[in-house]
Amino acid sequence: ALARHRDIVLRVLRDLDRSPSRVTLGPLTAARARLEAAQRKRLDAALGQLASAVAPVVHKLLTHRDPLIRRRAASVMVKLHTAKTTTPLAPLLGKQGWRVRVAAYRALERCSRCRSGRPKALWSLVTGSTKASHWREREGAIRLLGVRGGATNALRHGLDDKNGFVRQAAAAALPGLGSGALPLLQRALRDRLPEVRVTAIEAAAKVGSASLRPTLERLAKADPSAAVRQAAERALKRP
Repeated sequence: ALARHRDIVLRVLRDLDRSPSRVTLGPLTAARARLEAAQRKRLDAALGQLASAVAPVVHKLLTHRDPLIRRRAASVMVKLHTAKTTTPLAPLLGKQGWRVRVAAYRALERCSRCRSGRPKALWSLVTGSTKASHWREREGAIRLLGVRGGATNALRHGLDDKNGFVRQAAAAALPGLGSGALPLLQRALRDRLPEVRVTAIEAAAKVGSASLRPTLERLAKADPSAAVRQAAERALKRP
């Protein structure tokens, strides 16, 4: 089916991509959670065999003329690849356009199992994407590094990005740094865009440091944006 008409290919890829954490077969695997442990084990073994069989075809679809197929194939490919996969993921993504990489980054962001055990080459590729020419690739890389954790330098770079969506993504990821986020949160809370400041306030509330309270009080009283003032007031009321 993955070698047939464009609409059929897309339908099959959507079925394979239905779950954020594993390869699926659409309605055939929708009831997995209700199966007994032994049945789930057999189903997962069958899906593993399926993954090995379709992986080469999905790789080829990364260069398909249809952009929707390329992006969906990238998302499926992330779930097909594990730490034990012989074909490295980073070189495959590095050869593609930014839209394919963004689709793969989003899949990795949603799937914690898919991030586990990835080699340094993949994270080097993602880190390099934080300096890509297109803002969507930079944003996708920042979001992924944010959920992975420990990406202080990448988030600092993201907060200085010229694009507001990238800065907003970086601000949203700051709670993952714990107490190390405090200097970066102070910077994000002074961003020129109110949308970024609101996101930074929400991140500050998650971190919950008393050292941020004076800044939040100032924003609640004097920020020119009503949305920012309201967000700061909500954050100050949190226990």
